[in-house]
Amino acid sequence: DLLPQDESGVKLEKSTLRLEKLLSPKTFHFPVCQISKSIVEFVDLLYESLEEACSSSAQYAGRLVCTVRNMLTLYQSITPVLHAHTLDTIPQHAALVHNNSIFISNHCYSLGHQYKSRLPPALRDSGSCAVTYTDLAYEITQMGTEVFCKAMLAHKKALLDTIGQAQGFGEVPSNSGVRQCLHQLQQLRNVWHKVLPHSVYHKAIGTLLNSVVRELIDRTLSLEDISESSAQSLTATFMLLKDGASALFPVTSTPSVDAPKHVPGSAPVPKEGLCGVRQWGKFLELIVVLGASLRQLEDRWAEGSGPLALYFTPDQAKALIRALFQNTEKRAALLAKIKRP
Repeated sequence: DLLPQDESGVKLEKSTLRLEKLLSPKTFHFPVCQISKSIVEFVDLLYESLEEACSSSAQYAGRLVCTVRNMLTLYQSITPVLHAHTLDTIPQHAALVHNNSIFISNHCYSLGHQYKSRLPPALRDSGSCAVTYTDLAYEITQMGTEVFCKAMLAHKKALLDTIGQAQGFGEVPSNSGVRQCLHQLQQLRNVWHKVLPHSVYHKAIGTLLNSVVRELIDRTLSLEDISESSAQSLTATFMLLKDGASALFPVTSTPSVDAPKHVPGSAPVPKEGLCGVRQWGKFLELIVVLGASLRQLEDRWAEGSGPLALYFTPDQAKALIRALFQNTEKRAALLAKIKRP
Protein backbone atom coordinates (compact mmCIF):
# COMPACT_ATOMS: atom_id res chain seq x y z
CA ASP A 1 0.00 0.00 0.00
CA LEU A 2 1.10 3.54 -0.73
CA LEU A 3 1.61 5.63 2.40
CA PRO A 4 2.10 9.39 2.49
CA GLN A 5 5.57 10.63 3.33
CA ASP A 6 6.88 13.55 5.31
CA GLU A 7 9.21 16.18 3.86
CA SER A 8 12.27 13.95 4.39
CA GLY A 9 10.70 11.03 2.52
CA VAL A 10 10.00 8.91 5.62
CA LYS A 11 6.71 7.05 5.39
CA LEU A 12 4.18 8.01 8.01
CA GLU A 13 2.67 5.45 10.34
CA LYS A 14 -1.03 4.71 9.99
CA SER A 15 -1.71 6.32 13.35
CA THR A 16 -0.33 9.64 12.07
CA LEU A 17 -2.25 9.77 8.81
CA ARG A 18 -4.04 13.07 8.33
CA LEU A 19 -5.95 14.64 5.46
CA GLU A 20 -4.60 18.07 6.34
CA LYS A 21 -1.17 19.29 5.28
CA LEU A 22 1.89 18.67 7.40
CA LEU A 23 2.76 21.46 9.79
CA SER A 24 5.50 23.77 8.67
CA PRO A 25 8.80 23.52 10.58
CA LYS A 26 8.27 27.20 11.47
CA THR A 27 4.74 26.74 12.83
CA PHE A 28 5.71 27.79 16.36
CA HIS A 29 8.40 30.29 15.40
CA PHE A 30 7.75 33.76 16.75
CA PRO A 31 7.59 36.39 13.97
CA VAL A 32 10.09 39.23 13.81
CA CYS A 33 8.63 42.22 15.66
CA GLN A 34 9.12 44.41 18.72
CA ILE A 35 7.89 43.59 22.22
CA SER A 36 8.06 45.39 25.56
CA LYS A 37 11.10 44.87 27.77
CA SER A 38 8.77 44.33 30.72
CA ILE A 39 7.12 41.42 28.91
CA VAL A 40 10.48 39.72 28.44
CA GLU A 41 11.04 40.07 32.16
CA PHE A 42 7.51 38.79 32.81
CA VAL A 43 8.10 35.63 30.75
CA ASP A 44 11.47 35.12 32.42
CA LEU A 45 9.68 35.22 35.78
CA LEU A 46 7.28 32.51 34.57
CA TYR A 47 10.21 30.24 33.72
CA GLU A 48 12.01 31.02 36.97
CA SER A 49 8.88 30.12 38.92
CA LEU A 50 8.53 26.78 37.16
CA GLU A 51 12.26 26.07 37.56
CA GLU A 52 11.88 26.63 41.29
CA ALA A 53 8.83 24.35 41.31
CA CYS A 54 10.88 21.52 39.83
CA SER A 55 13.20 21.50 42.84
CA SER A 56 10.54 22.06 45.49
CA SER A 57 8.18 19.88 47.49
CA ALA A 58 4.91 18.84 45.89
CA GLN A 59 2.89 21.26 48.00
CA TYR A 60 5.08 24.29 47.28
CA ALA A 61 5.52 23.31 43.63
CA GLY A 62 1.74 23.13 43.23
CA ARG A 63 1.41 26.66 44.51
CA LEU A 64 4.05 27.89 42.06
CA VAL A 65 2.36 26.13 39.15
CA CYS A 66 -0.94 27.77 40.05
CA THR A 67 0.79 31.12 40.57
CA VAL A 68 2.11 31.01 37.00
CA ARG A 69 -1.43 30.42 35.74
CA ASN A 70 -2.72 33.28 37.89
CA MET A 71 -0.03 35.61 36.52
CA LEU A 72 -1.06 34.82 32.95
CA THR A 73 -4.75 35.26 33.75
CA LEU A 74 -4.04 38.57 35.49
CA TYR A 75 -2.12 39.87 32.45
CA GLN A 76 -4.98 38.93 30.15
CA SER A 77 -7.58 40.56 32.39
CA ILE A 78 -5.89 43.74 33.52
CA THR A 79 -3.97 44.94 30.42
CA PRO A 80 -6.95 46.39 28.49
CA VAL A 81 -8.18 48.16 31.65
CA LEU A 82 -4.92 49.42 33.12
CA HIS A 83 -3.69 50.85 29.79
CA ALA A 84 -7.06 51.95 28.42
CA HIS A 85 -6.07 55.60 27.95
CA THR A 86 -2.76 54.96 26.18
CA LEU A 87 -4.34 52.26 24.02
CA ASP A 88 -6.87 54.84 22.80
CA THR A 89 -4.33 57.59 22.15
CA ILE A 90 -0.99 56.01 21.21
CA PRO A 91 -0.99 53.75 18.09
CA GLN A 92 2.33 52.15 19.03
CA HIS A 93 0.97 50.97 22.38
CA ALA A 94 -1.86 48.98 20.78
CA ALA A 95 0.65 47.36 18.42
CA LEU A 96 2.92 46.43 21.33
CA VAL A 97 0.04 44.90 23.31
CA HIS A 98 -0.78 42.84 20.22
CA ASN A 99 2.83 41.64 19.91
CA ASN A 100 3.23 41.08 23.65
CA SER A 101 0.14 38.89 23.70
CA ILE A 102 1.37 36.78 20.79
CA PHE A 103 4.77 36.44 22.47
CA ILE A 104 3.27 35.26 25.76
CA SER A 105 0.85 32.92 23.98
CA ASN A 106 3.72 31.42 22.01
CA HIS A 107 5.35 30.40 25.31
CA CYS A 108 2.05 29.18 26.78
CA TYR A 109 1.84 26.45 24.15
CA SER A 110 5.05 24.77 25.32
CA LEU A 111 5.47 26.00 28.89
CA GLY A 112 3.65 23.15 30.62
CA HIS A 113 5.14 20.52 28.31
CA GLN A 114 8.69 21.66 29.10
CA TYR A 115 8.32 21.31 32.88
CA LYS A 116 5.66 18.68 33.47
CA SER A 117 8.09 15.73 33.49
CA ARG A 118 10.46 17.50 35.89
CA LEU A 119 7.88 18.42 38.53
CA PRO A 120 7.22 16.29 41.63
CA PRO A 121 5.36 13.06 40.72
CA ALA A 122 2.16 14.23 42.41
CA LEU A 123 1.85 17.08 39.91
CA ARG A 124 2.56 15.20 36.71
CA ASP A 125 -1.02 14.02 36.29
CA SER A 126 -3.96 16.31 35.65
CA GLY A 127 -5.50 17.76 38.75
CA SER A 128 -7.20 20.85 40.07
CA CYS A 129 -4.25 22.89 38.81
CA ALA A 130 -3.11 20.98 35.71
CA VAL A 131 0.35 21.71 34.38
CA THR A 132 -0.79 23.16 31.09
CA TYR A 133 -1.27 26.69 29.87
CA THR A 134 -2.39 26.09 26.30
CA ASP A 135 -5.95 27.10 27.15
CA LEU A 136 -4.70 30.53 28.18
CA ALA A 137 -2.82 31.00 24.91
CA TYR A 138 -6.07 31.50 22.99
CA GLU A 139 -7.52 33.90 25.57
CA ILE A 140 -4.37 36.05 25.67
CA THR A 141 -4.10 36.11 21.87
CA GLN A 142 -7.76 37.08 21.62
CA MET A 143 -7.23 39.92 24.08
CA GLY A 144 -4.31 41.31 22.11
CA THR A 145 -6.22 40.98 18.85
CA GLU A 146 -9.27 42.76 20.25
CA VAL A 147 -7.11 45.62 21.54
CA PHE A 148 -5.50 46.11 18.14
CA CYS A 149 -8.79 45.76 16.25
CA LYS A 150 -10.34 48.42 18.47
CA ALA A 151 -7.46 50.74 17.59
CA MET A 152 -7.94 49.89 13.90
CA LEU A 153 -11.61 50.88 14.09
CA ALA A 154 -10.65 54.21 15.65
CA HIS A 155 -8.13 54.88 12.87
CA LYS A 156 -10.67 53.90 10.23
CA LYS A 157 -13.23 56.31 11.67
CA ALA A 158 -10.67 59.12 11.71
CA LEU A 159 -9.80 58.51 8.05
CA LEU A 160 -13.43 58.41 6.91
CA ASP A 161 -14.23 61.53 8.95
CA THR A 162 -11.36 63.29 7.19
CA ILE A 163 -12.83 62.48 3.79
CA GLY A 164 -16.35 63.38 4.92
CA GLN A 165 -15.24 66.78 6.15
CA ALA A 166 -13.45 67.65 2.89
CA GLN A 167 -15.43 70.29 1.01
CA GLY A 168 -16.31 70.26 -2.67
CA PHE A 169 -15.82 66.56 -3.34
CA GLY A 170 -16.02 66.03 -7.10
CA GLU A 171 -16.89 69.68 -7.75
CA VAL A 172 -13.73 71.71 -7.14
CA PRO A 173 -10.06 70.75 -7.46
CA SER A 174 -9.62 70.08 -3.75
CA ASN A 175 -7.50 67.16 -2.59
CA SER A 176 -6.95 68.26 1.02
CA GLY A 177 -8.97 65.31 2.37
CA VAL A 178 -6.90 62.73 0.51
CA ARG A 179 -3.67 64.50 1.41
CA GLN A 180 -4.63 64.40 5.08
CA CYS A 181 -5.57 60.71 4.85
CA LEU A 182 -2.20 59.94 3.29
CA HIS A 183 -0.51 61.89 6.05
CA GLN A 184 -2.37 59.90 8.71
CA LEU A 185 -1.48 56.60 7.02
CA GLN A 186 2.16 57.63 6.72
CA GLN A 187 2.23 58.43 10.43
CA LEU A 188 0.86 54.95 11.18
CA ARG A 189 3.48 53.48 8.84
CA ASN A 190 6.25 55.22 10.77
CA VAL A 191 4.86 53.89 14.06
CA TRP A 192 3.91 50.34 13.01
CA HIS A 193 6.43 49.45 10.33
CA LYS A 194 9.17 48.12 12.61
CA VAL A 195 6.89 47.22 15.52
CA LEU A 196 4.34 44.81 14.04
CA PRO A 197 5.15 41.52 12.30
CA HIS A 198 5.53 42.08 8.57
CA SER A 199 2.34 40.24 7.58
CA VAL A 200 0.27 41.94 10.30
CA TYR A 201 1.54 45.37 9.29
CA HIS A 202 0.64 44.81 5.64
CA LYS A 203 -2.85 43.62 6.51
CA ALA A 204 -3.43 46.49 8.93
CA ILE A 205 -2.30 49.29 6.61
CA GLY A 206 -3.93 47.55 3.65
CA THR A 207 -7.26 47.34 5.46
CA LEU A 208 -7.19 51.04 6.38
CA LEU A 209 -6.18 52.06 2.86
CA ASN A 210 -8.96 49.87 1.50
CA SER A 211 -11.49 51.77 3.65
CA VAL A 212 -10.30 55.05 2.17
CA VAL A 213 -10.40 53.71 -1.38
CA ARG A 214 -13.87 52.23 -0.93
CA GLU A 215 -15.17 55.54 0.45
CA LEU A 216 -13.77 57.45 -2.53
CA ILE A 217 -15.30 54.95 -4.96
CA ASP A 218 -18.71 55.07 -3.27
CA ARG A 219 -18.73 58.86 -3.21
CA THR A 220 -17.85 59.00 -6.91
CA LEU A 221 -20.55 56.51 -7.82
CA SER A 222 -23.11 58.60 -5.92
CA LEU A 223 -22.47 61.69 -8.08
CA GLU A 224 -25.21 62.28 -10.64
CA ASP A 225 -23.26 64.74 -12.76
CA ILE A 226 -19.50 64.94 -13.26
CA SER A 227 -18.31 67.75 -15.47
CA GLU A 228 -15.08 67.54 -17.43
CA SER A 229 -13.28 69.80 -14.95
CA SER A 230 -14.63 67.78 -12.03
CA ALA A 231 -13.47 64.54 -13.66
CA GLN A 232 -10.00 66.02 -14.08
CA SER A 233 -10.02 67.16 -10.46
CA LEU A 234 -11.07 63.72 -9.26
CA THR A 235 -8.42 62.08 -11.40
CA ALA A 236 -5.72 64.32 -9.95
CA THR A 237 -6.94 63.58 -6.42
CA PHE A 238 -7.03 59.83 -6.99
CA MET A 239 -3.59 59.87 -8.63
CA LEU A 240 -2.27 61.54 -5.49
CA LEU A 241 -3.49 58.58 -3.45
CA LYS A 242 -2.29 56.06 -6.04
CA ASP A 243 1.22 57.50 -6.10
CA GLY A 244 1.44 57.79 -2.32
CA ALA A 245 0.09 54.32 -1.54
CA SER A 246 3.18 52.38 -2.61
CA ALA A 247 5.29 54.21 0.01
CA LEU A 248 3.10 52.72 2.74
CA PHE A 249 4.35 49.21 2.01
CA PRO A 250 8.01 48.32 2.60
CA VAL A 251 9.55 46.29 -0.22
CA THR A 252 10.35 42.65 0.53
CA SER A 253 11.90 39.91 -1.56
CA THR A 254 8.79 37.71 -1.37
CA PRO A 255 5.57 39.30 -2.65
CA SER A 256 2.33 38.43 -0.90
CA VAL A 257 0.22 35.69 -2.45
CA ASP A 258 -2.86 37.76 -1.63
CA ALA A 259 -1.73 40.78 -3.63
CA PRO A 260 -4.19 41.94 -6.30
CA LYS A 261 -3.59 40.39 -9.71
CA HIS A 262 -3.21 42.37 -12.89
CA VAL A 263 -6.07 42.21 -15.36
CA PRO A 264 -5.12 42.46 -19.05
CA GLY A 265 -6.00 45.89 -20.37
CA SER A 266 -6.27 47.48 -16.93
CA ALA A 267 -3.83 49.70 -15.11
CA PRO A 268 -0.79 47.92 -13.60
CA VAL A 269 -1.08 46.79 -9.98
CA PRO A 270 1.93 47.10 -7.64
CA LYS A 271 3.40 43.67 -6.93
CA GLU A 272 4.49 44.41 -3.36
CA GLY A 273 2.02 45.21 -0.62
CA LEU A 274 -1.59 46.21 -1.08
CA CYS A 275 -2.55 42.68 -0.03
CA GLY A 276 -5.46 43.96 2.04
CA VAL A 277 -6.65 46.58 -0.44
CA ARG A 278 -9.38 44.56 -2.08
CA GLN A 279 -10.82 47.59 -3.85
CA TRP A 280 -7.49 48.64 -5.36
CA GLY A 281 -8.17 47.20 -8.81
CA LYS A 282 -11.57 48.89 -8.90
CA PHE A 283 -9.97 52.16 -7.80
CA LEU A 284 -7.42 52.02 -10.63
CA GLU A 285 -10.16 51.22 -13.12
CA LEU A 286 -12.18 54.20 -11.88
CA ILE A 287 -9.22 56.48 -12.61
CA VAL A 288 -9.15 55.16 -16.17
CA VAL A 289 -12.91 55.58 -16.56
CA LEU A 290 -12.80 59.24 -15.46
CA GLY A 291 -10.52 60.07 -18.39
CA ALA A 292 -11.89 57.70 -21.02
CA SER A 293 -14.05 58.37 -24.07
CA LEU A 294 -17.27 56.52 -24.91
CA ARG A 295 -15.38 54.43 -27.45
CA GLN A 296 -12.73 53.49 -24.91
CA LEU A 297 -15.38 52.58 -22.35
CA GLU A 298 -17.09 50.34 -24.88
CA ASP A 299 -13.78 48.57 -25.49
CA ARG A 300 -13.20 48.22 -21.76
CA TRP A 301 -16.65 46.71 -21.25
CA ALA A 302 -15.97 44.24 -24.09
CA GLU A 303 -19.40 42.62 -23.96
CA GLY A 304 -19.04 41.90 -20.26
CA SER A 305 -15.53 40.42 -20.38
CA GLY A 306 -13.32 43.51 -20.06
CA PRO A 307 -11.79 45.19 -17.01
CA LEU A 308 -14.72 47.61 -16.66
CA ALA A 309 -17.12 44.67 -16.36
CA LEU A 310 -14.78 42.92 -13.94
CA TYR A 311 -14.79 45.71 -11.38
CA PHE A 312 -18.17 47.41 -11.90
CA THR A 313 -21.68 46.02 -12.13
CA PRO A 314 -23.77 47.05 -15.16
CA ASP A 315 -25.75 49.47 -13.00
CA GLN A 316 -22.57 51.07 -11.65
CA ALA A 317 -21.02 51.36 -15.11
CA LYS A 318 -24.19 52.95 -16.49
CA ALA A 319 -24.36 55.42 -13.61
CA LEU A 320 -20.78 56.52 -14.28
CA ILE A 321 -21.43 56.95 -18.00
CA ARG A 322 -24.59 58.97 -17.37
CA ALA A 323 -22.71 61.21 -14.93
CA LEU A 324 -19.73 61.74 -17.23
CA PHE A 325 -21.40 62.17 -20.63
CA GLN A 326 -24.31 64.14 -21.97
CA ASN A 327 -27.38 62.38 -23.33
CA THR A 328 -26.51 61.57 -26.94
CA GLU A 329 -27.21 58.74 -29.34
CA LYS A 330 -23.71 57.38 -28.81
CA ARG A 331 -24.22 57.33 -25.05
CA ALA A 332 -27.61 55.65 -25.44
CA ALA A 333 -26.08 53.03 -27.75
CA LEU A 334 -23.34 52.26 -25.24
CA LEU A 335 -25.79 52.06 -22.34
CA ALA A 336 -27.85 49.55 -24.32
CA LYS A 337 -24.76 47.34 -24.73
CA ILE A 338 -23.96 47.31 -21.03
CA LYS A 339 -25.93 44.49 -19.50
CA ARG A 340 -25.36 41.36 -17.51
CA PRO A 341 -23.78 38.56 -19.55
